[in-house]
Amino acid sequence: MEEMKLFLCYNFKDDYFVRLVSYYLGKQKTLKPYIWTVDGSADGDYPPQINAALEESDVFLLFLGKKLGKTQEKEVKAVINKENGIDIKKRILVRLWWTWKHESCPCYLEDSL
Repeated sequence: MEEMKLFLCYNFKDDYFVRLVSYYLGKQKTLKPYIWTVDGSADGDYPPQINAALEESDVFLLFLGKKLGKTQEKEVKAVINKENGIDIKKRILVRLWWTWKHESCPCYLEDSL
């Protein structure tokens, strides 16, 4: 079976959780996750390595927390606008429910807990 490359797009505030997800995805023989804090390193908001990783990816996983990070926003726009040859057709949204504070949500917790 062919390897599937996954680009994990997330706010750096959610790094710990996304690293765990990446670890377990990477245990699957056919999945190869790309996570910036593990696989990349460079200066600047949007280094060319990110674009290269997006171009090579088969799946775009967006981890949506309370707020998009600056780099995360650029990654999302690049995918949506198909910038620089990026054409990822498989997109998955992972909503990080614990970062949202909304009383109508069944997972709403008070600050005092």
